[in-house]
Amino acid sequence: MRFLQKLVAAPLVLAATLVPITSAVAAPTTSAAEANAVTNVPISFQVQNLNRSNVACESDGKTYTVRGHLIAPANIASSSNAVTLYLHGLGFGEFFWNFDDVAGYNYAENQARAGLTSVVIDRLGYDSSDKPEGDAICAGSRADIAHQMVEALRSGSYQVASAQPTSFDKVILAGHSYGGQIAEIAAQSFGNIDGLVVVAYSDIVVSKLAEDAIAYTTTICANGGLTAEGGEVGMYAPFGNPSGAEGALFADTDPAVLASALPKLNINPCADQVPFPDVAAETVLLLDKITVPVHLVFGGSDALFPPPAAEEQASLFENSAAVTADTIAGAGHALTLERSHSQFEASIAAFIRSVAPSTAPPTTPSDNAGTLLNGGVNARLTSLEASLAALVATLPAEQRDFATSRFEEDLSELRAFESSDNRNDTVAAFDSVKSSAINALNQSKDALADRLNRSDTDSDVRNNFFNNFNNSVAETSNQLEQLKNSYAATAE
Repeated sequence: MRFLQKLVAAPLVLAATLVPITSAVAAPTTSAAEANAVTNVPISFQVQNLNRSNVACESDGKTYTVRGHLIAPANIASSSNAVTLYLHGLGFGEFFWNFDDVAGYNYAENQARAGLTSVVIDRLGYDSSDKPEGDAICAGSRADIAHQMVEALRSGSYQVASAQPTSFDKVILAGHSYGGQIAEIAAQSFGNIDGLVVVAYSDIVVSKLAEDAIAYTTTICANGGLTAEGGEVGMYAPFGNPSGAEGALFADTDPAVLASALPKLNINPCADQVPFPDVAAETVLLLDKITVPVHLVFGGSDALFPPPAAEEQASLFENSAAVTADTIAGAGHALTLERSHSQFEASIAAFIRSVAPSTAPPTTPSDNAGTLLNGGVNARLTSLEASLAALVATLPAEQRDFATSRFEEDLSELRAFESSDNRNDTVAAFDSVKSSAINALNQSKDALADRLNRSDTDSDVRNNFFNNFNNSVAETSNQLEQLKNSYAATAE
């Protein structure tokens, strides 16, 4: 992804000092085949439907099984000991993260090829997992169940097919839409996570369409609800009128993806949906309890949580170690299934690597110099692009296009190196290209400085921009140097 493309996502960075989301240490070397191989195996958790969270609501206290998949690099035993647990939103299921119907759209497998480990599940009441009565589970017990799964991932006390469970040192919790609300409640009630990702969910910016959907659902639930899939339990309902699902959930979607995804949509437990506004109002008051790093991602064309949802929601995490937010231009609510899904994947991957630095993609010596770092250069440049995009977003509007075009040209040299076929003197060639690109970036910075000095831009804006620019470029340059040295050592 080039800088201009990344700028469309325009990350909002609320940390006091902007630091590139990159890995400081190069990962172990593997073969190209190993680097691309993926493990995708069934996983299950025995959980109790209890509510010990900070959000009061009723649950039945029974024991259930949550099912899903562990999706990871094939060499998970020797990879970074970090995992992200993903919670889907209303109407969806595990398929939101693990979608095989159209090539290239399986979020979790794409992340595994980038060196990241994911656990994707059907929440209770959905598809492969057990189904309680629709009035016997709620946001608070959902959060408790998420906490139980986090604990199981840390201790290795879960079931995985044909393998010994791994005990993970770092666990990141991610939730989409209502899954984001659940993740927030779990984070502020129980802690014990290393990072929080909230996707397409805001406690305070909600569209009229979303409010109407809740009203539609409330009417169905007030009249006894529907029977869940399987026919054994009741008090379920769709989120809004099913005829409006396409417009509510999708914006820029491949027709083949849309044709496959729409029939997969589920009905939901009533107690998850009817109290939704009241739970959101309560959750807002508790977000200052969250201290871990937080990353938010929204679609720029989300019909349920539209802009400025990212900025408004980010402002609520007052005590988090760092808060970053991306808005993916043109994307709708179902971010993993939109045409821009690769931008979404890169945004989450960069955050995960900032929390668990050893999850950088493995380096891979090969006959093609472009696979020298097997994504390592790409990961670091993507992070530099994100940092520069965040910086450019702070500039006066009349300067942004100028800065964007200059920096895009400069970074193209390193991008070109990734696809080169020169195997000879690879380390020296990379060193030369890196130096040239960094020098070009600094020259563009100087040109921008001259332009800003001749404008009426506030001096504090200029100074902060250039201080953060220097930090971002220097940090990325140092990490590229480490990556080069790591390759040199393995190539000897």
